[in-house]
Amino acid sequence: MNLFVLMVVLSPFTAVIPGIYGIYILYKKKAEVLKNYLTVSLMLLFLCFFLSGVVNASILSVCGSFLLLIYIGIAILSQKYFVTQKRVNDVLRLLLKLSSLTALIGIVEKIVFIFNGKENHRIFSTYGNPNMTGAWFGSMILIAMFLKDGHSDKTENKKLNLLLVLMTVALLLTESTGAFIALLSSMGAYFLVDKNRETKKSIIMIMTIIFVIVSFVFFQRSINSITVIDELRTSFSSRYDIWFGSVEMFLIKPLLGWGALGTLEHGIDFMYNNGNVIHSHNIWLTFLVSGGILAFSIYIFVKIKIFKDLLIIYIRYDHYVCLLTALNMMVIIQGLVDCSVYAPQLGMLFIAANSILFNIANGRIKENEKIEEGEIEDCNKDMVAN
Repeated sequence: MNLFVLMVVLSPFTAVIPGIYGIYILYKKKAEVLKNYLTVSLMLLFLCFFLSGVVNASILSVCGSFLLLIYIGIAILSQKYFVTQKRVNDVLRLLLKLSSLTALIGIVEKIVFIFNGKENHRIFSTYGNPNMTGAWFGSMILIAMFLKDGHSDKTENKKLNLLLVLMTVALLLTESTGAFIALLSSMGAYFLVDKNRETKKSIIMIMTIIFVIVSFVFFQRSINSITVIDELRTSFSSRYDIWFGSVEMFLIKPLLGWGALGTLEHGIDFMYNNGNVIHSHNIWLTFLVSGGILAFSIYIFVKIKIFKDLLIIYIRYDHYVCLLTALNMMVIIQGLVDCSVYAPQLGMLFIAANSILFNIANGRIKENEKIEEGEIEDCNKDMVAN
């Protein structure tokens, strides 16, 4: 599993390797697949996008639809592997440590561009795009907060505090307003569902939010005279052309849409100021344009089931509800101006997080490593050693 986590963090291209392996163990090793809303819906989305690509005679969209097949592989791996809290926490720690290295890469990247006279360069580190990079580091901040909640050890907390600062700096260097707003919303959601709030924890949370806000505002003003409100307005206004063009595209082909990469092929005919774009810069519009009403209905179904599972573990109160709620909130809020699930690394984080959510809601995650011997054997056969 360590190798798979490294592949995901390393680049969008290597990130697909774990998903390919998941498909491999499904077909070659006849791995048992849990037939639940996540795996079934991903398969239906794949078929929907694939059919849309065929109907639109688009080789590009047919190829693009196979990303959904990769996500199915991730769901299979995640649901089979994450059966104890120790495994979940170990992977979260590893993910955070590896992401801290990419944060350092981003900081070095910024310094190099400054020396080359490009002070306004927005970092992308190993994630390919500043906005997606911002969303990734925002998610890592949430994971660091969650791990801090579970630790009373002072040394460990100091390390996590250092990682929090590092991730915050990296997020600031992306200058992604969408990721910044999504993070604040997610931190608020994290705080709201935390039933074990203590005065000390509440103060730390509030101070963290204030620190992130002040840092972002100060950083923005130090680069240019544009205020955060102006930046937010620009984030929306720059996408109006894409959104209106996407609505036009949907109205022309409402049932199956234009294919997974329809806006990349035909966007220039509808988005006059932006030309061809990979997606509609809004998660709802992206599904409507790419797969029509069918794909959008499947997506809404998945979101409803995720909400129900979050409600189940909130009522039962499993402490993972804070992190999983916050990570889902990141996707929802950033989805207003972007589509993070189209980025392999963020899409896989989303799938893995909700596979863990499914396992918790259905009592498939144990508190320790006392798993049935048969489960261990099956898992060791199909997974890379932890």
